[in-house]
Amino acid sequence: MVISLTELKSYRIETVDGDGGEAGTLKDFVVEHETWAIPYLVIETNASAQVPRRVLVATDYVQRVDWLGKSIEVSLSTDDIIGSPALVSEEPITPEFEHSLREYYDRYSR
Repeated sequence: MVISLTELKSYRIETVDGDGGEAGTLKDFVVEHETWAIPYLVIETNASAQVPRRVLVATDYVQRVDWLGKSIEVSLSTDDIIGSPALVSEEPITPEFEHSLREYYDRYSR
């Protein structure tokens, strides 16, 4: 199967606590400029949890993609994602921001 990354940009994020995507929606990807690897998903959190905001989740946490159900299952809880440091889209992703992400997510097993 071949699929465009654009198609994935509306997929729901399903979490280990079974909220059926209550964590948010995939909005974008971060691409490593030298290798074209995708280290992070950009997720917009749902308004039902807090004010919607964008956060990064490492692709290491992706457990499964449900192509027909249009969802991405991650090995984190909804609270883990909602509590993640917010991404300010106008600013570049700095090494300091990546360090804060690693510190935050290192509390959760992969």
